[in-house]
Amino acid sequence: MSDSAKSPGPDQLRLEAAQKRAELGETIDQLMAKTDVKARAAHLVHEKAHLVHEKAPQPVREHPGPVLAAAAAAVALVTGLVVWGIKRSGNGGGRVRAKHVTPKYAKPKRKYVKQVERATHGTCGSHGKWG
Repeated sequence: MSDSAKSPGPDQLRLEAAQKRAELGETIDQLMAKTDVKARAAHLVHEKAHLVHEKAPQPVREHPGPVLAAAAAAVALVTGLVVWGIKRSGNGGGRVRAKHVTPKYAKPKRKYVKQVERATHGTCGSHGKWG
């Protein structure tokens, strides 16, 4: 309210209302800008791209095609080497098995065979032999 009069006139009330509307509109715009994640991310990407462009050497800025081609070739080479290494190691089929785990069908080691022979009186199963 104004200091000049105790009861403001209609013109002064309209002016104060217009000022409050403008302040509220600015506040809403600021809140909308804070909650617009897509626009904020795009702005951040644009800033970072501009920063990288400024830091790049002059030949790279003028002719980015060969640099991008070299980067793509490097990525392809590394990917090929990784795939080749996986195929060469024998895990290309997707099976991963620990080396210390004995398969169920493997024959027992000889030192355990004697213990089992004593416990089962030398027989294994219905055929009476190991193996």
